[in-house]
Parts: sequence; C-alpha cells; structure tokens
Amino acid sequence: MKAMKKAMALGLALAMVVTAVPVTDAQAATGVAKSKNYYVGKTYTLKLTTPKTWKSVSTKWTTSKSSVAKLTSKKAKSVKVTAVKKGTATVTAKVTYKKSGKKSTKTYKCAVTVKNPSITMKKD
Repeated sequence: MKAMKKAMALGLALAMVVTAVPVTDAQAATGVAKSKNYYVGKTYTLKLTTPKTWKSVSTKWTTSKSSVAKLTSKKAKSVKVTAVKKGTATVTAKVTYKKSGKKSTKTYKCAVTVKNPSITMKKD
C-alpha cells in the first residue's frame, strides 16, 4: 500500500512539473499594443519584445499615413511615433527572424488614433 502511494505521489509530481514548463514553439513577439491614443505634437515610442530563441531579428516599421503618425528613429525593436495631426493610422512592424535555423516572418499592427489636445476651463 505504501509503495502504491509513493508511486502515485511521484506520478502526480512529474505531471505537475511537465505542465509547468512553458511551450517554446508558441512564443511570439509582444509589447506592440493593438491600439494607442496619441496627442498632436507629442512623440511616443512603440516597443517590440521578442523571445530569446529568435536569432538574427530584423524589423521593418511602416505607417499607413505619415501625415497623421510620422515614424522616426526606427530601431530593430522600437520606433518613435510623432503625432502630426488628428486622424487614424496603422503602424506595422514586420519582423524577420531565425528559430532553429528556419527563417520566419511575423507582422504586428498598432491602430494609432491621434487627437487634438483639449483644455476645459471652469468659470470661477
């Protein structure tokens, strides 16, 4: 009876360890928000975080409307976005990387809404 209990305890412990280990194939880049609200005249930074298993990472940043959201200082994992005028634009990061010797590409998008700053005054 004791041997059976020990075997069951060992089996349950192994099951817990196996399920606690993350699956590396499902790893993806993170950090680029799906949408952001910006204000005219301000500069913001969008960042992309990639898993350590991705090698030779290169990123190409683009905007659908540079008249609304202008991109400057495009680095591999971040880009500066300047809010130019009121409107909407989509900022896209196209990431090319190698994992296990195989070249892959993923695309991440952020919907940028640029608003005019507003000030509310109270009468006193």
